Amino acid sequence: MSLILTAGFFLIGALLTAALLQFWNDIKEWLNNVAADIVQEHIGYDARQALEKAVCKADRVADKIRNRSVIYYRKNKMDKYVDKVTVEMKAPVYEFEQEVLDEIKRNNYIVQEMEYKR
Repeated sequence: MSLILTAGFFLIGALLTAALLQFWNDIKEWLNNVAADIVQEHIGYDARQALEKAVCKADRVADKIRNRSVIYYRKNKMDKYVDKVTVEMKAPVYEFEQEVLDEIKRNNYIVQEMEYKR
């Protein structure tokens, strides 16, 4: 009986996680706008900042689950605005080359510079 109950909880958890990831962008927008306004009104600005930081951390986790990265870049050095590019990786983390993983471990990030020529 307990095995069936445990399997049921795992199944429900997996379904809720899938639904959360499917609608995460809508949930994130609601949390950053509507919920943050209510929190600031009743608790204060520091609580709003804490909520926004928590949502940002949760968004990073969701992006890691989806193997997604967001890149901001400027076309020219003099541009005032940045372009946003979202990249989804096709390869899972365990298929990366060892030297790339070593550089990420050493620096906590990797920089890949690209130059566009017209």
